[in-house]
Amino acid sequence: YETLGILDNGIAPIPHLLPWMVDKRWSVYPESVITPTHGTFVAGVALYGDALENETWVGHRGIKLFDATVFPDTNKEGLEEDDLISNIREAIEKNHDQVKIWNLSISITRPIVDSKFSDFAIALDDLQDKYNVLICKSAGNCTNFVQGRPKGRIHEGADSVRSLVVGSIAHKKSSNDFADIDNPSPFSRIGPEFIIKPEVSHYGGNAGVDNNGKTIITGVKSFDINGNLASDVGTSFSTPRIAALATGLYQELDETFDPLLL
Repeated sequence: YETLGILDNGIAPIPHLLPWMVDKRWSVYPESVITPTHGTFVAGVALYGDALENETWVGHRGIKLFDATVFPDTNKEGLEEDDLISNIREAIEKNHDQVKIWNLSISITRPIVDSKFSDFAIALDDLQDKYNVLICKSAGNCTNFVQGRPKGRIHEGADSVRSLVVGSIAHKKSSNDFADIDNPSPFSRIGPEFIIKPEVSHYGGNAGVDNNGKTIITGVKSFDINGNLASDVGTSFSTPRIAALATGLYQELDETFDPLLL
């Protein structure tokens, strides 16, 4: 099996995921400051996304998972942008021979500006160019729909030219959801003027507002930190479907790794 690297806040060794995780993991953080909630959900979507939704959306035949914990529990330890970039750089630098495709569903939560590329994006491009890897990056989430305002620009990092940037579309629609099925999720951010971002989208949930003005969501399924079924929405969870698809394709191709081909 080919391996998908999960650049996130860690993956819990729950029974469904543990057999598919490679023996080693990477992190600069001690266990005391790691709370692997988000990364576990992302990993569950990458590996079991089809089975949990009873659909054939991706269709890979199993992939290995590599836990690269680049993001701590920020309630226990702070994280600066430079530190995050450094962590991602070191994780890829030390493991790029074995792991060619990486899922990055975390963001610098600042919208991009149209006049320049973000430092985060430039760093991601440099890594992909230097180490011949592919990063699948989430577009970022926006809450403007709650106030009826237009969607915001993608978050910094999602303007990376070499990354495959992923938006979200709705898989279901409940009575209060704003998006029709197979249409862009209300929270999925839009790209800049000078390049096409996101390039692709996948199912990441739906959202809306009820009669009392409360935000409601129709989530996609994965696992929580204790191995229970959970539901959530976000481009964070559409992205691992594309990353898993790319990994599955690489697994089927008897060729030298080529991110552009994938």
